[in-house]
Amino acid sequence: LVRFADDRLFTKKKLDIRAAYHNPCHLDAAGVKGGEILERIVSDSVELADGCCGGAGVYGFLHSDISDRIFERKLADIRKINPDVVVTTCPSCELQFRRKLAKNKIDCDVRNIVEIVDRYCAQR
Repeated sequence: LVRFADDRLFTKKKLDIRAAYHNPCHLDAAGVKGGEILERIVSDSVELADGCCGGAGVYGFLHSDISDRIFERKLADIRKINPDVVVTTCPSCELQFRRKLAKNKIDCDVRNIVEIVDRYCAQR
């Protein structure tokens, strides 16, 4: 998305949020870093450590115990970073973060990057 974005799209004030970006496995495998756009639209952007979140489609539902162990790395990162929102481009990862953060009683919003871009563009 950022490759096709014109600089004129980024003239608004950055959103005053601390966003932690999770790059999904399929983007990592393709060598794509999807969080670059966040740096242009939020005041504080941090990328979570590389690695699977344990969602992987329905894997998190079918193998919940293993999925929990995989997610522990992300959980430790989120506790350390303390973001307002976790942002990703993958609906499966988004669902995984919502479920596991709630299970661990961590109050943190989870959004698809499109929602954050929309919020940025909607500013006056």
